[in-house]
Parts: sequence; C-alpha cells; structure tokens
Amino acid sequence: MSIENINGTKIFLQEFGAGDPLILVHGSWAEHMEWPFVVPLLAPRFRVSVYDRRGHSRSRRAGDGPRSVHEDDLAGLIEAFDLSPMHLAGSSYGASIALGLAARRPELAGSLIAHEPPLLGHGVVDGNAEPQPML
Repeated sequence: MSIENINGTKIFLQEFGAGDPLILVHGSWAEHMEWPFVVPLLAPRFRVSVYDRRGHSRSRRAGDGPRSVHEDDLAGLIEAFDLSPMHLAGSSYGASIALGLAARRPELAGSLIAHEPPLLGHGVVDGNAEPQPML
C-alpha cells in the first residue's frame, strides 16, 4: 500500500503479483476495490497496480477536474514507478482516461483494454469529424 504525491495530489496505489506491469483504472462511481475478482486472476502473470483516482476513496479529495488531469495523474504514476510501457485497462470513465492517455502519451502504453468508455461529452470523440458518421 502506497500513497504517492503525484501532480500535487496524494494518490493511493496498491500492487499485487509480479510480471509485466498492468494498471487498472476505475470508473467514476468506484475506487481501487472495483477489481476484487479480477486482481487474483491477473496477479500470477502481471504486476497489477490498482489506484484511487484523484478525489476517490483513499486518494486526496481534491477537485475532480477535467479528464486531462486524471490522464496526467495516471502518467505520473506510471513514471514514478518506472512502469512504461505498460498494459492499461480501464472501465467506464477509467477507460476514457486510459484512451486519452494512450492518445497523448503512446510511449507509456504497451497495450490498452477499454471497457465501455463514455466517449461523448468527455472530449474523446467530441468535435472530431472522422467518427461522426458512425455515431
């Protein structure tokens, strides 16, 4: 269990297992314990990191801020623990954060799993003409 000062905010992080680094990014209404059934299955093969995003559970109750702030926090964690390139997996808004980070900082992401990311209203595809026909 670790609390790190990342981008001026205390961020709670917990790690399990050993192997290739994998970080799990939780959604808006969750915390690091969103993954209790997944972590034990992944830990034998991966160094699994779970954390409480800014403003959630054991991390500092700082203002939530735009998605880019959460992306910067995630990048800060990856860099602080020398985890790049790493596997990213996110659910819901956490998936949007992982997608945004991978787009901005591709050198940090070795692979990406995005489960049900809310893409509209969060700047991921807003204003981008290319996906508009599909939407």
